[in-house]
Amino acid sequence: MKRVWMGGGVGAPGVWVGLLLAFAAGCAPEESPEIAPQVDVPEAPGLRTLEADTVVGWTGPGGEPFEVSPRTPGDRTHLTARMGQRNFSLQARLSGRTLVQYPCTSCHEGVVEMADRVEDAHRNIQPLHPSSTGAACSTCHLRDSVQRLSIAAGGSTTMDHSYQLCAQCHFSTLESWAGGGHGKRFEGWAGRRVVMNCTDCHDPHNPALEPRNPYPGPTLPGAGGKR
Repeated sequence: MKRVWMGGGVGAPGVWVGLLLAFAAGCAPEESPEIAPQVDVPEAPGLRTLEADTVVGWTGPGGEPFEVSPRTPGDRTHLTARMGQRNFSLQARLSGRTLVQYPCTSCHEGVVEMADRVEDAHRNIQPLHPSSTGAACSTCHLRDSVQRLSIAAGGSTTMDHSYQLCAQCHFSTLESWAGGGHGKRFEGWAGRRVVMNCTDCHDPHNPALEPRNPYPGPTLPGAGGKR
């Protein structure tokens, strides 16, 4: 005789199905809150927005080309850094003694007699360098275009590439600058290499840096007060 379950009694399949469904409902996790979508942040976003010129005449370690940030004022001297979910415009350098009277041709036209330097027009410039040439303007600036820099071997360059001028006397320092042992680099130490120009740290008319008292080093935790 064939036995048919009608869903009644403890052993009925309907009872077990109901119990399993109730158990599963009790153990189900609560609905998790909606998760914000992941934002793909590009590597070194600041350097992607910093304009720079390729260094001419020098390469970095391994013969790799690198770039130098421009000296002329304007938007090119800014970079954009990402902080959280927003982009902020940051100055690449402080503008204390920068080119506040640039371009020079706004006042100077034609050939300029450098020996007849007007003190009142350049109170912010006290030339002491190079002392071997009497700190004459024509040592570095072209006489007929003072906003360009004169190269002794011939030709000229812009202030954005002032390292070419500095290299004529400070060649060993320029080699160290190109190799990464001298000067400052923007952003981190990986990826695109953009460095500051010589005149970002040194006043071209008085390049010697004044001595400063060093700050004490940090006190390491658990070192018994040792630095």
